[in-house]
Amino acid sequence: MDYMSQLPIELLIFIILLSLEPLDNTRRLIRPEQLRLVSGAWKATIDSTPPFWTYITGELPRSYPERIQGWIQKSGEAPLHIHFKRHTASLETLNRSLEAFMPLVTPHIHRWRKLELQGWSYKTSISTYINEPAPMLESLALSFVLLSASDLTFGGITPSLSSVELGHVGFSLHPTFLQNLENLVLRNITDSEEKNLPLSRLRNVLNACPDLQRLEIDGRYVAEPSLAREPILLAKLSFFSFSGLQNPPDTTEAIFGMIAAPHLPLTKLTFDEHWAWRTMNILSPLSTKLLLRYTKFRIYIFNWRIQILPITEEGEVPSTPTVIANLSSSARMGGPALKILDDVGNAIPLSAAVDIVVNDPRSTRLISSYLRSTIAGNDTSFGHPLPQLRTFQMNVGFQENRPYEAEQLLSELAQGRQDIPHIRIRIRKGAGYDEFDTLQWDRATSSFV
Repeated sequence: MDYMSQLPIELLIFIILLSLEPLDNTRRLIRPEQLRLVSGAWKATIDSTPPFWTYITGELPRSYPERIQGWIQKSGEAPLHIHFKRHTASLETLNRSLEAFMPLVTPHIHRWRKLELQGWSYKTSISTYINEPAPMLESLALSFVLLSASDLTFGGITPSLSSVELGHVGFSLHPTFLQNLENLVLRNITDSEEKNLPLSRLRNVLNACPDLQRLEIDGRYVAEPSLAREPILLAKLSFFSFSGLQNPPDTTEAIFGMIAAPHLPLTKLTFDEHWAWRTMNILSPLSTKLLLRYTKFRIYIFNWRIQILPITEEGEVPSTPTVIANLSSSARMGGPALKILDDVGNAIPLSAAVDIVVNDPRSTRLISSYLRSTIAGNDTSFGHPLPQLRTFQMNVGFQENRPYEAEQLLSELAQGRQDIPHIRIRIRKGAGYDEFDTLQWDRATSSFV
């Protein structure tokens, strides 16, 4: 028995639409084309239901004009999601494809809900296709394109726009759509001559978006003479991602000082070997105030990633860290990693408790040497880095990570840091096992038991 044919038509439409939600843009359009071949009834139902045809793409090999026009016609007056991504190795071919695709969808700009365009380079100008008002546009993603000065983007009218992602985009003028946003991603933004923008342009954008909740930027801006200005208050910011990927002069500190985010729960940082880590405190001013609210912290170190998690007095560990620092493979666990640990020790209360968990034995020797070193205190006395450290734990595998070497490294740490109460090694019982043995350093016997 064909049970699907017994369903009410509204329920059948709902089920099919629900099945499309997890699909990417291309498959979301291919699936209705396939389902309409099930039967004549399904064909009539799908063809007459506009929500099945709201994802318009120029990515399919057979996205010829007649087919695209058919999709748009079936969409009725429903909001549209427009997608065009680079799918060719030739700039000339891509420009021809873009020039064929955009005139088909531009007449319907008034009902665009999402626009995602990927060109070839800064020479791919799209301004002539997006110079009319887009009152329904909520999400905009552009990459490898140029916005020229001859046309005002979206006619300056995008009242519903809340999310913008720009990567490798060139501007001739300051775009009016970069205001009143909730989500903003800016990566490698330049002027029309492919030169980095001054920091004042970034400040203007952030000033125009006081309700930002998510911000992802890089350090590719031109440093300017520092002026005494108040930081821009982003009170709703809940996620901040920064990539310090610029040769000196480094703009990291200027960018951090430009923003005040008192309620920021998550900071994600990515640095390469050019980052000016020697002078920059990555936890200030964005995260210091937040870290001061907690009395216990856990630091995870794996390969070249460092995660800092504050733990509540009830012992609750958040699902996401407060700070994630990704150090490129060339920097690895060198000076930047030690600078981050040093910043943690300086930022959090002296009475706080810190646990460090290392999941990569390659970094343990460096971290151990750092923790055993001596530093000068404020009163001419000497102490050790990160005096708040209460637990140091190293997780190792079965054979590949050489547990004996781990014992030797942590023995040196235990003997050099008598103030750390708990030093542990957690060893997997064997290949394929999910169980672990935990060895605790015993000061009475100077061994792990």
